[in-house]
Amino acid sequence: MDTTTAAQSTEPQAPRGFCPHCDYPIDPGLCPECGKTVPAAKLRNRSRRQRVRRAIKVVTRLVLIGGLLAGGYWFYRSEIWARWVPVRIVMQECATARWARQEIQRRIYTETADNQTIATIADELMKFDLNVKSPRPKDIPIKANIVPRAFPIFFKIQVNSYSLLLDESHPLDDWIKQGSIWTYSPRSYSSANTNPVSHSLDPGAHRLNLTMDVVITITNPITDRAVYAPIKGTINCSTEFTVDNKTVWQHVLPQKIPKSTLTAIENAIRLGIC
Repeated sequence: MDTTTAAQSTEPQAPRGFCPHCDYPIDPGLCPECGKTVPAAKLRNRSRRQRVRRAIKVVTRLVLIGGLLAGGYWFYRSEIWARWVPVRIVMQECATARWARQEIQRRIYTETADNQTIATIADELMKFDLNVKSPRPKDIPIKANIVPRAFPIFFKIQVNSYSLLLDESHPLDDWIKQGSIWTYSPRSYSSANTNPVSHSLDPGAHRLNLTMDVVITITNPITDRAVYAPIKGTINCSTEFTVDNKTVWQHVLPQKIPKSTLTAIENAIRLGIC
C-alpha cells in the first residue's frame, strides 16, 4: 500500500471560496455560518477583508505617487535645487535660463564664492564678440564694436593693451585709448567706445582679429564697489565683413538734388554705418 498517497488523501483541503453573504470560507453548498446555499459560480475568490486590504494598498500607492509628483513639482518650481548644480552647468545655462542667471548672481553677491566659481566666471567674462557693419562702401572707415557675451552680473573692464589686425597682417592703431574702462550690466551692455579707423579697403571679404589684455572687476550693483579682487586676462575674438565696390555717393540715388542735400545724405549714411 502507498502510504504517501493515503496520507495526502486524508489531509484537510482548504475551502474553494468565500460566501458572498457572510464572507465565511466554504465549499459550494450550504453555508454553516449564515445558512444560505451558495453555488460554485457564486463563490468569491477573495474574502472581503482581503479585498479591503488590497484596495487600501492601491489607494495608499496612488496617494504616495501623487504626493511624490506634487512634491517634485514644488521642488522644481522652487528652484531650491539650483544651489547644488555644478558651476559649469550654471554657466552654460545662463544665456537662456532664468534660474541659472539668478543662481550665479546669488553665488556672487550673497555668499563668498569658491575659487572654482571665480575661475569659471573669469573664463566666461573673457568671451566677447567683435562686430563690424557688413557689407559697407569702400570709402567708409572701419568701425568695430566689441561687446561681451550675455552674462548676468555687473562688471567693469579696463584695457591695458590691445592688438587689432586687419586681414591678419595690417595693424590698426588708435582704435581705442589705453586704460579705457567700460561698465557692463545684465540689463544694458554698452558697446566699447571705439574710434573709426581710416583705412583704404579693396572690395571683397576682410577679417579683423583682436587681442586685448584687460583687468576685469566684478562690482556690486548697489554700491558699485569691487566684490572680489580684479581678474587679469586676455580677450581674443575676430570677425569677418565684406566691402563692396561702391562709394557712399554711388549708394545715393542719382537724382538732381541740391549739393547741400547730398552732403546731408552722405553724413547721415556715414553716421549710420559707423
